[in-house]
Amino acid sequence: MSERRKIGSPKVNKPKTGERKTYPSAEEQKRKQTKSKKTEQKDQQQEKAKENIQQKKEDSKNIKQNNQSQDSITSKQREHNRNVDMANFVETSKIKEISNRSKMYLEAGYPVHFIGPAGVGKTSLALHIARQYDQPIMLLQGNHEMSNSDLLGGMTGYTSSKVIDNYVRAVYKKQEEVNEKWSKGRLVEAVKNGYTLVYDEFTRSRPETNNLFLSVLEEGILPLYGTKQNESFVRVHPNFKVIFTSNPEEYAGVYESQDALLDRLITMELDAGHNSNTELDIVKERTDISDDEAELIVNLVKKIRQRCAEEDEQGPSYRASIMISEIAAKNDISIRSSDEDFVRLCKDVLGAVVSKCFEGDSIEEAEDMVEEELRKG
Repeated sequence: MSERRKIGSPKVNKPKTGERKTYPSAEEQKRKQTKSKKTEQKDQQQEKAKENIQQKKEDSKNIKQNNQSQDSITSKQREHNRNVDMANFVETSKIKEISNRSKMYLEAGYPVHFIGPAGVGKTSLALHIARQYDQPIMLLQGNHEMSNSDLLGGMTGYTSSKVIDNYVRAVYKKQEEVNEKWSKGRLVEAVKNGYTLVYDEFTRSRPETNNLFLSVLEEGILPLYGTKQNESFVRVHPNFKVIFTSNPEEYAGVYESQDALLDRLITMELDAGHNSNTELDIVKERTDISDDEAELIVNLVKKIRQRCAEEDEQGPSYRASIMISEIAAKNDISIRSSDEDFVRLCKDVLGAVVSKCFEGDSIEEAEDMVEEELRKG
């Protein structure tokens, strides 16, 4: 009689009578374990080999990119250096003397600082001197919003990478990494690669930001404050040079520089009225006008400057003379005090500047003063 079972109950396979259940021997178990370990070790070795290959590829790629980047920087900087050699720059005997002195200080390892009112050519002179060295030039503009991150570098985003490994069919590996993207600061780049840095109007930056230059100029290292870099400082390249420029402290937006930094600089003052012959030479070189015409323009600007000096004001700079001469030459305006177009040109260029020298005077009154001085001859 067959055995009955309830509907829905599981069917149990009973061992047949006389059947013996076999178990693996200790030796077989050991052999399987050894095989499993070998397989695991082999997988690990393969994984490590793949990682090494990937790392070598990345290292090779980084080296190639760095070389290309360096070549690109060099070519770009050389092109930039050629562009810095402006055709309009005029090297007079006075400027040549200042340039030679500055080069002597720079080559001795000391930074140079040009200070003077706006329009005397501080930046142009600094770039002209920097152009004479066979190395890249970096121009840095001072401003009150500049911080350590602008000079040293900072995080500018994130990069992510994902690796999916299914080399062994029974094993599925997924690895994902997210890294912060670091951008080097301009000062780090200049210091590390030996550029010539022109720090234009550096006193418009906050003194605490400029404190980074103290150790650069004294100890020859750039500390990487507040950065997440492995190295705590960068050594200054032996070819690194720096030229500072600044306006007087009474100018708007100018901070008083710390004495510790000024003590490390060789400061040379450039004055707007220190040499009329220099101004005359620049005007003649920049424009194709006669000596008499250049002298008429320079003398007019000089008289206005003297009137402003009586009020303890700066007055117009070299730029005013250059602007008048260039505009007149390009528009075929006769450079004579009797020519109405020329008189109007002088009023437009000098009127607003003169009105600042004489508080309470309107621009119209200042223009009348310019015409008066021009008519005097």
